[in-house]
Amino acid sequence: MRIVAIVLVLTLMGIVLWNVVGAVTLRDADDSYIGRASEGSLASKRINAGGIALVREWIETKTRPSFDPIKILIYQVWYNAITRGYDLKMWIEPEEYSGSLEQYAIYQFENFVVLRIEYSRRNRVLVTSFTAAELEEALQPFVVKDQF
Repeated sequence: MRIVAIVLVLTLMGIVLWNVVGAVTLRDADDSYIGRASEGSLASKRINAGGIALVREWIETKTRPSFDPIKILIYQVWYNAITRGYDLKMWIEPEEYSGSLEQYAIYQFENFVVLRIEYSRRNRVLVTSFTAAELEEALQPFVVKDQF
């Protein structure tokens, strides 16, 4: 029984370490990136480079990695199994595709964000100091008007 407890504790510690190690950054997201929201009040709208700069700033300064191993597991499973029902879902990618640049997805539910970093195979569960509604409101001036 003691071995099981030790393995469980080490597993939970590993989950937390995997989630918290490294800076939270949208490293490649620059003026060449655009955003596409598919859930929330911005659904079906494109966000210009100014909005991407805002998203990058908020993710890098107003979030922190979750230290709760149970929530990390729940949100990783939820994100991998459920594709609908988020408060906000947004893809951030280069306007002109480049295989060398990272793409990002933000899945926000309440005060948690799953930050997907393509193609690094690493998703981060973050705790936010903002709601999806607050981020969507801040992004309104950056919505691309002439959409196809």
